[in-house]
Amino acid sequence: KGSQAKINYLIDPCYHGQGLGLTLLKMGVENLKNQHPEIIEVFGQVYEDNLASIKIFEKLNYSVLKREANLLTFASRL
Repeated sequence: KGSQAKINYLIDPCYHGQGLGLTLLKMGVENLKNQHPEIIEVFGQVYEDNLASIKIFEKLNYSVLKREANLLTFASRL
């Protein structure tokens, strides 16, 4: 939407704990930047109990933009 993009990904439970989420998010955003240079901000929403996804966003230096009920919104400028 305009200069923003929402991130949404899902890893099959059979592949959890292998670092694929970090790789997928990092490579996906790099691909997005290459294909859509107009995108300058990406964000994703994570349930507070999804510690693995929270750690991934934190490792990639995303900031918590908003907290609602049990949902966190992470954002990053490209």
